[in-house]
Amino acid sequence: MKMLDLPSWWANLTKSRVHHASDSNATVVGSNGKIQTLEGLSAAEGPWPSFRGNPSNTAHFPQNTVTSPNPKAVLWTFQTKRGIFSVPAIASDGTIFIGSADHTFYALNGATGKQKWSIHTGEIIDSAAAIYKDRVVFGSGDGHLYNVLASNGKVQWKFAAHHSGEPGGGESTWFEGQVQIDPRDGQIFIGNDDYRFYSLDASGKEIFSYHPGPFPYGTTWSGAAIMQNGDAIATAMNGRYYRIDKKGNVKWHHEALFSISAAVVLHPTRELAFFGTWGGIFRAINTENGNEEWKFDVNEEIYGAAALDSTNETIFFGALDGIFYALDTVTGDVKWKYAVNYPIRSSPALANDAIYFGAANGILYCLDPVTGKLIWGYDTTEDVDHRELNASPGLGKDSVVIGSEDGRIISIPYGYCLDPKNKENPRCHTNDDKLVINGNGKVMLYVSPGGAMTPEIPSPFPISGSFHIKMLIVREGNVKNTNVLIPSAELEPRTVELSVHEVAPEGNFIITPQGFLTPNTSYFLKVSVMDTHLGLTEKSFSFKTPFAVEPGSGNRFVPKIPAACNEVSAYYLYNLKPSYPPAWISLNQIGFDSVNALLSVVHKLNDQKYIVWILGGILNPDKTVSIDKATTTIAPGILTLDESGTSFILDTNLEVVTGGPPIPLTNLQVRSQFDKKDATFGMSGNTAWMSWNSVAGTNLSSLLGAVQTGLIASSGRIVTTGSFRGSPYTNPAAVKKPIGWTVTQVTGSDGLEVAVTAHVKAPNAAAAKAAVLAILVIDEVQGVPVYLKNKHLKEVVKEDGTIQLNLSFARCKMSIADDHIRVLVMCDMFPIFNDMIKV
Repeated sequence: MKMLDLPSWWANLTKSRVHHASDSNATVVGSNGKIQTLEGLSAAEGPWPSFRGNPSNTAHFPQNTVTSPNPKAVLWTFQTKRGIFSVPAIASDGTIFIGSADHTFYALNGATGKQKWSIHTGEIIDSAAAIYKDRVVFGSGDGHLYNVLASNGKVQWKFAAHHSGEPGGGESTWFEGQVQIDPRDGQIFIGNDDYRFYSLDASGKEIFSYHPGPFPYGTTWSGAAIMQNGDAIATAMNGRYYRIDKKGNVKWHHEALFSISAAVVLHPTRELAFFGTWGGIFRAINTENGNEEWKFDVNEEIYGAAALDSTNETIFFGALDGIFYALDTVTGDVKWKYAVNYPIRSSPALANDAIYFGAANGILYCLDPVTGKLIWGYDTTEDVDHRELNASPGLGKDSVVIGSEDGRIISIPYGYCLDPKNKENPRCHTNDDKLVINGNGKVMLYVSPGGAMTPEIPSPFPISGSFHIKMLIVREGNVKNTNVLIPSAELEPRTVELSVHEVAPEGNFIITPQGFLTPNTSYFLKVSVMDTHLGLTEKSFSFKTPFAVEPGSGNRFVPKIPAACNEVSAYYLYNLKPSYPPAWISLNQIGFDSVNALLSVVHKLNDQKYIVWILGGILNPDKTVSIDKATTTIAPGILTLDESGTSFILDTNLEVVTGGPPIPLTNLQVRSQFDKKDATFGMSGNTAWMSWNSVAGTNLSSLLGAVQTGLIASSGRIVTTGSFRGSPYTNPAAVKKPIGWTVTQVTGSDGLEVAVTAHVKAPNAAAAKAAVLAILVIDEVQGVPVYLKNKHLKEVVKEDGTIQLNLSFARCKMSIADDHIRVLVMCDMFPIFNDMIKV
């Protein structure tokens, strides 16, 4: 990833910013005079008891796997309700402990995948657990660290992060750091999004909390590495890496220029530690002072941690450039590398005879750690747009276990793809031919909403679809992005106009039809790209749209109009996935995946265009969804149907909360078609295209973050493409007209500002307190809603219990005809008032 060209003095300053504590303790050394780590000391807890398998984070499981597989081991999957982005902890009896974005922490039978027990928490679980004796410790996005009995999940204690909102503190208390435990005394280390690195004793009592400042965004996503003397070496997302003792005294710290999400790996016999950064630099440092021993530059983000083979002095890691690297730990030289052509965020797991890692193409790879040759690859894909393996594998006695973006936990026996009876299984690959991008030179590809690359646009291509095109330079199976200067596109026949927007990183652009394609039509999409070397590359993609849907086929969407039937048609939106720019996934894939939104159709403009209302939703313990009464996600939108009523385009402007400050999804557009059977969209075989085009940061901090992570396109905006899912929402309490509510008066005025006041009576105090009330104004001249943020609405409760809603906004935001505007008063998902008022 190419970052900002910063002045040399800044690079020199950050390189030299090293601090030593004046009271630094003497280092505990082994009999050979070298630093000794804890690799292997936690093995009694299980084959993979923590994030990286042991307190040293070497991710080494000292057992043969593919060379001595258990023929009785079976492949199984377990489905959760949201994505899996954490790592399994595997106990000595084979039990697998893992959390999901569905707010639930699971214990599964390692041999069969059957659930033993589960715990529902108040938010997503993005943190790997750690096993200590008869306990399991894990963190949740609800701000709590849980200590539970491994046998039944009974909570023994909970610890709450408590520095959010303080000076220097983060806005969230999500536990996104990985739990690490010293196996000798049970001391716990974990980072939180409140910008604190916490340490607790085995009873849950806080020992210290450390703020890794002074730079902002001091959250910790990684897991600390524990040294023999009890010190820990940890990293933070503001670029700090440091050594801290068991009491919270910092012995040294350095500031890197880029975020660090990777855990530090300790060498067991040398004073060395290893980690990569989002600036694409992989470092070896001296554990005594943190000074750099050597570095290796891959030019793109390194998200995951490394695995260490200390016997053969090899360190392994993957990067967003789609290459898996094996380096010499002494020199930093490349021993071998393996290209998968898709981003690698998964941290590898090392056995004696194989190394395992996942990639964004949904394939779990098993390579020879000495030669880098493919032993086998297993394709986990069920839905091509929700298939990424950004979680990391854990190694059990008989199988490798990994979580998927689609919410499955997958256990694959080590010998499964080598078994002759699975030779023809299309999921198993034992050679590289089908796993590389063919071609030489500049290659143009179609990219699906979920990021899957294919040489041609698939047919039949839905009439609601858009086109993400990617140009790469391919050399002997290795790929890299090309610098695009001017992209353009033409459609033949020209049934609809096209817009073209560049997407980061360079070489990506989205081509959006300004409406629907024509059914049963053979198209040619001619794409021309001028690169920075003034070279012109052209390609004509051919595709065909499906036949028009016959009237009365049963999948036509006919919205219910509230004024006619006292009920709204509603949809539940979830699994928001921004696949490009890839940095979105690195920054917040689980946060976006956790977004829940509820949409209701509230007003008809014409037979094909409707006004919709969107509210934030909350996932309940029973996995149902209800309105989030504290939501900041409140916005109108436009739903446009094609002539058959089976395809749609949704346009809106939203803000979503994904664990930190709200993220603006400006010009958000979702394009898809309703499934014939159940009216869902965005599921496997029923593609949904999602995009937004927003400003590059709402303040200096977010702007710098967007620049550093490569979110900004050449236009200076964050242009995003990806996928979304939706299902009909039929909760009677939400879609029916609320009982007992009345609107007694609605008035308006027009000047430099438009002002609307509504007086609302609730059936009782409890209903008034629970309801989400708002005013929606429609510009009927242009046929669009007026998009306003929550700050424009003021709510006042009068002495008689009447709720007064006051809305004001600049006159320039809408057109007014005949001194009248259309106003809707919204109570949750239903318009309890809809009429024209004079202003």
